[in-house]
Amino acid sequence: MGHMNVQHYVAMFDQASWAFFESFGLSARRMELEGLGMAALVQHNEYQQELFAGTVVEITTAVLEITAKTVRFRHVMRRRADGAVAATSELVAALIDRRERRARPWPDDLRQALERRRQSTGAD
Repeated sequence: MGHMNVQHYVAMFDQASWAFFESFGLSARRMELEGLGMAALVQHNEYQQELFAGTVVEITTAVLEITAKTVRFRHVMRRRADGAVAATSELVAALIDRRERRARPWPDDLRQALERRRQSTGAD
């Protein structure tokens, strides 16, 4: 099997972001019902180990910082076979009001869930 191009890493990190949003209560359904969305503001990827098509990976996510309207988080992609870090992606994303097309403050329940997540990962 061939070398995995960077577009595949980015796609996997994108899927991990959607799973992360769901994990703290920001489901696709909630976004639809409340007119919410997420917008990536910054994404910094680092590639550390080559991956090949078909390699099984695991991605973990840590919350690094929460502001009134944004969250900064880091994904770590590891090869499942040996735990080696293949790549990391650090992102800053804003919660947006899709009708107004602008950033908006976190609802209290989501902010609290993010804070619990940040504390549980020890990312201070």
